[in-house]
Amino acid sequence: MVDSQDPKKHERRVTSIERVFRRSPYSVVTLVARIKGHVTEEMLANAVSRVQQRHPLLRVRIVEDDHGEPWFTSEGVREIPIEIVPRESDDHWIQVARKMGQLPFEFDRRPAIRFVLVQWAETSELVILCHHIICDGLSLAYLARDLMEHLGDPTREVEVLPD
Repeated sequence: MVDSQDPKKHERRVTSIERVFRRSPYSVVTLVARIKGHVTEEMLANAVSRVQQRHPLLRVRIVEDDHGEPWFTSEGVREIPIEIVPRESDDHWIQVARKMGQLPFEFDRRPAIRFVLVQWAETSELVILCHHIICDGLSLAYLARDLMEHLGDPTREVEVLPD
């Protein structure tokens, strides 16, 4: 818990709508992108790092103050999970998305998003799973677009979005 009197410990209170989603641990928005060409873990980690710089809610975790109120904070945020899974078939991504969608997010440790690359030498599927507390379908589509742009051009300048 954090001290509710210390404004440096948290940046924004979780809204009442966001709280509803927080109580539903499996409110997961999933997007899958098929990528032609070989994507390495390093390439994906670089692109994720760049979109994390652009999108503010990818830089926060959730903490509770001393009154049990949830807050978004950027202090002590751990890395966004990236997993690489060898591609077994054309529809293997479906099994991966189902399995990963059932895993709870670590709200108190890291941003409520994870990336899984179902990797093959010529074609891979990128499964992005994001909890509804920080995204909706449209925002996840924009994030995927930004991620693909940074995969395609790793030196592309990052334009940070306002909070």
